[in-house]
Order: sequence, then structure tokens, then C-alpha cells
Amino acid sequence: MPGLNKRSHWAQTLYVLLLCLALIGVTRFLFAAYFGIYEDDYTRIPLALKMNAPELIHQIVMAFTGFVDHGKPLHTTIIYTLAMLGVTLNGLQGIYLIAYLINGTNAILFFLLIKQISPTKYAIIAAISFVLFSGDITQAFITHALGLQTSLTFLLLAFHAYGREKRWLAYTFALAVLLTYETPYLIFLTAPLLFEPEWTKTVFRSLIQHALILGALLLAIILLRSVIGETRITGLGFPEVLTTPLSHMLQGPIVSLGTYLYRPYQALITLPWLIWFALLPIFFIFLWTLAKALEWDDGKFPLQLNLDRPSASKVASIMDRVRLWIQSDAAEFHLLLLGLLILVLAYPLTFTVRAFAISGRDTRVHLAAALGAAMVWAWIWTQILLWLKRQRTVWVGIVTLSTLFTLLVGFGLTVQGDMIRAWDLQRIFWNQLIRLTPDLDKGTVILVSPDGLIDTTNIGANTWSLPRILENIYLFPDNWGINDVPRVYRLTPDWEIYILGEEGIFHLNARTTVASRSYDRAVDPSHVIFLDTIDNELRRSQDVLLIENRIIELKSHSSPLIQIYKPGSIYHLIIEPDVSDNN
Repeated sequence: MPGLNKRSHWAQTLYVLLLCLALIGVTRFLFAAYFGIYEDDYTRIPLALKMNAPELIHQIVMAFTGFVDHGKPLHTTIIYTLAMLGVTLNGLQGIYLIAYLINGTNAILFFLLIKQISPTKYAIIAAISFVLFSGDITQAFITHALGLQTSLTFLLLAFHAYGREKRWLAYTFALAVLLTYETPYLIFLTAPLLFEPEWTKTVFRSLIQHALILGALLLAIILLRSVIGETRITGLGFPEVLTTPLSHMLQGPIVSLGTYLYRPYQALITLPWLIWFALLPIFFIFLWTLAKALEWDDGKFPLQLNLDRPSASKVASIMDRVRLWIQSDAAEFHLLLLGLLILVLAYPLTFTVRAFAISGRDTRVHLAAALGAAMVWAWIWTQILLWLKRQRTVWVGIVTLSTLFTLLVGFGLTVQGDMIRAWDLQRIFWNQLIRLTPDLDKGTVILVSPDGLIDTTNIGANTWSLPRILENIYLFPDNWGINDVPRVYRLTPDWEIYILGEEGIFHLNARTTVASRSYDRAVDPSHVIFLDTIDNELRRSQDVLLIENRIIELKSHSSPLIQIYKPGSIYHLIIEPDVSDNN
């Protein structure tokens, strides 16, 4: 097939880019107007909602001078800066707009990168696979979009700079990955191989030099983080520092690739059939795109199998057929090897989260796997489609892949549904809690029984972040210390066994509460309010609690004080107007 003219080439490129942006919008952000704040968001987003320019500069200076946030100062800087920009645009929904743009930028950069090194057909399938990658389901989660997805942006920019032989710029972007979120960093090792289909001795010499530079940068950051006592470095023991990366490199690729089949199954069993009728237009768009992609040829990367069947005299065995196929231009076998290598290198730096996570915020462990998984998945399906084309049944492959892609879009809608549900659960919980605890004052601790608290599969509602939320709903006096600010804790299922010490003090720790361990403490029961769920509503205990056959006196009801506290940055997002008319 003759090469495309320049106008057609740019038209195809523009079509794919717009398709990717549209798919991101539908799959991850279609219902963003109903999203809220979740889990890690409560660390920074409430401050960003009320931050001014001097406060932003102060946070940036603190990030770099103190090397805060586990030694990743760009992580903090980017989140605050982009969140503040989003607030300026349109409040919380402005932040989600920024999150969408980051995801879209990554899709554009990925497609343009893969298009440089592969046939157009393969690049299109890879781009769609990247956009619909669902090993990591946190792409729309504000903190992860602003603080994690941006590390992928820096990685992709590093690849583009390297391909244009702007090496110092490339290594600057690579350093930015380390200072933002380090797990994608080692993928950049593949840069010399990415732009050279023929892996000669010269390429491997460049690879060694490249690896030495990246190793030096990584070592410098590790030493710096060790000097400042960053716990994720100093807390690593032997042999875990070696065995964890190895096990993750084995487990992670299997899990992330498996999600291309598992997520469609999840979508089928969770979404109502009415949604599938709504998704039919997307299915037909996939059909048309894949059918056209098999016709498009930019004349640079031939991807056509030899239609002449090899004779028995030429091919004596199946192994000979495989060998000839691997050696053929049609196989583009180096793309598979590259994809596998990139996929494996996505996991060595994932020390803190299990590599087999498939739900919740822990799926961030698969963040960097999106690149390699998309490349491997695209290679597999490119070969399947070309083989079916040879058999004159290519429509079977197109329909099958279009169906899988459509189901992945459907799974994205289930994640969005969980985000909406989790935000609703938070607002219901906090409105009930505020009504029940109008007398919360200095040092008050509210313990919530887990019985009756509803959880979603894909994002946390009222879980470990509870202790840090109340101080963002209300503004408490500046002179109150960390243990003076009222806090809410979700109890563990077996909390009653461990909470009470011999001295009659409640011990809030890993055995008794679902919370960040920075909020562990011992508290006198006279400062404690206990909430349980009865008939789907929170109820307050009547000043006493029976634990292990002991009657414990709790904080007694007193005069309402809540009206003296001014609203915090998230008050009007989460609290109904009639809860506290004075606020």
C-alpha cells in the first residue's frame, strides 16, 4: 500500500488524539461534577481550596528546603500549584478539569512516542490500550492525578527529549520523575533501545552509558533521602530490599496485563444492561477505528504478513514457522520485547504497596505499568488481527477487541459510580455526626463503630482519613495543639479486645483504629464520644459503654459549642446548610 500523503497522515493523527481525549473524558471523568474529596486528598486539597499566592510560595519553599513528602518535593509543589490553579478556574471541579488535562496530556505524549517507533496500526491499538488501562484505577483521584500521573508526564517528556537527542533535557525530566513519584523512573533505562529497532553493539554501549547516568542520579537521591531520615529508605531491611522488587517484578506484570481481561468481566457483572445500550455508539466507533487502522499504512513500518504459505520443503516444523515469523518484518518482535521490559521495570521501586492489588488506592502500584502493558497488549492484538486477516476472518478479531475495549469503558463507569457513592457516603456520615456531636470541644475524640459503615470497592469513603477531616470542616482555635483538635476514628472490627488499658485509658493504635499511625494516642474516656449505627443511622451512646464487662464512663452531653467554630474550607462541600444555621 502506498504511503500516506502528509495531509492524510496529520488527519489520522488528529483523529486518534481526539479519540483518546474523548475516551478519557467518558471513562474517567464523565461524572466528575459529582466527585468529591477522598482519602489522601484530605492532606492537601482542603488547604489548596483556601490558599493564596504567598501561602503557595511558602509551601513550595518548605517542600524544597525540608525535602518533605518522603523526599519528593516536586510532588507537594505540583499538587498545591495545580490544585490552586483548578480552584481559581472553578473550585473543586476546576481541579478535576486539571486532572483530566494531565491524563489527556499523557495519552497524547504516549501515542506520539509510540507512533515514532512502530507501525500506525500498532500505535493506534497501543494508544487506546493505554487510555483504557485499568490496572491502576486511581487516575481520576485528585491527589494521584496531580501528584502521580505527572510523574508519567515527566517520563514521557524524557523519552521525547531523548529521541530528539536533547540528552540533558531528557535527564532533567528523568530527575523530575524521581522528585515527583519515583516508580516510573527505571522505565527510562529503555530509551536507547526504544529508538533503535536494530540492537547493535553501539546501542548497547549507549545503554551502558545511559544506565550509569541514571544510576548516579538515583544513588544521589537515595543518599539524600537517607540523610534526612526518610522512613521509606531507612525502614527497608535485608533481605526485603532485594526480595520485594524481585517479587513485584514477577507479580506485577501478570496482574496488570490480566486486568485487560478481568476488568471487562467485572463490568459485565456489575453494570446494568441499560448502560450497555448507551455504550453501543462507543462500540461502533471502536469497530470503525480498528477497521480503518488495518488499512492505514504510513509506508515506513511495513506490517503485513506474507500471504504465501511456506511449503513443506521450506518449513519442516512448527518451530521453523515460529522462527521465520519472529525474523519477519511483520512480527515487529522488538516491540514485544520492549513492552515486556518496560512492564517489568515498572515495579522494582514499588516497595510500599503489594503488586497484586486490584482494587482501591493500592492499585497505584500499577501506575507505571500502563506503558508496558499497553505495548504488550497492542502487540498481541496486532498479531492476532494480522493472522485473522490472512485467514480472511479479520472481522472476528475486530469485533472481539472492540467488545473488550467497550467493556473497559464500562468498567471505568463502575469506578466513577464508586467515586460518586463514596462522596455521598461521606456527606451522609458527616452530616449525621455533626448533628449528634454539637458539644464537641477541646480534646474531644469521636469513636465510630465499623458496624454499619458502608465501603465501596474502588475508593475509600469513611476509612483511614477520618482523623484529619474535622479540622477542615471547622476552624478550631490556633492555640490548640495536635491532641486538642477534635478527631474522629473508625474502629477496627475487634477493637473491644485491645482498646482498654489496665489504667482505664483508651489506646488508639493499629489494633483498634483504621487511621494513619501518626494519629495514634492514648485518651481518657471522659473525652470520648462513641457512635454506633442502628437502622442505617448513626446513634450516640448514652454516656457509658460496656467493654469486657466493665462500665466505662464517656463524655457526657453538654451545651452545644459547635456554633462558635467558623466553617473550614470543605464545610460548604460536605455539610448541609441546616445542620448548623449559625455557620
